[in-house]
Amino acid sequence: MKKFSVVLIALVVLFAGYYVYTTFAGPFSGMTVDYAQSDLYSNQDIDAAIAVVKDEFKHFLGGRCKMTAIRYVGDEEAIKELERLGHANYDACMVLASDFHTPKFDSEAFEPDREYKNWKWILCRKSGGDWLLVGYGYA
Repeated sequence: MKKFSVVLIALVVLFAGYYVYTTFAGPFSGMTVDYAQSDLYSNQDIDAAIAVVKDEFKHFLGGRCKMTAIRYVGDEEAIKELERLGHANYDACMVLASDFHTPKFDSEAFEPDREYKNWKWILCRKSGGDWLLVGYGYA
């Protein structure tokens, strides 16, 4: 019975530690956001797009990467991307760029313990709907 109690306490401590990490020191803790100047999008539009990026990013390498910064690239890039993708499918595009750090071990296709800068995220929408992530990576 004593062994069971010790194992149970260890599991509780492990899960509590994971909760604290993901809540307070997770992949976005300390991340900076730069909204830049935009005539096309409000900060709320940019925040909605960032939420889509965060949802995708938290699965990178099992959530072990840390995003340190994200920024709106600008209206000019957004317009270029919309023209490239075509107006038939979308009427708005947004390009965000982020910086992130990979884990020291088991970083799969990424180099371990490295800072990646200007990783692009391309999002589009139609008729003011939800942002859809249509591409990401280095161009």
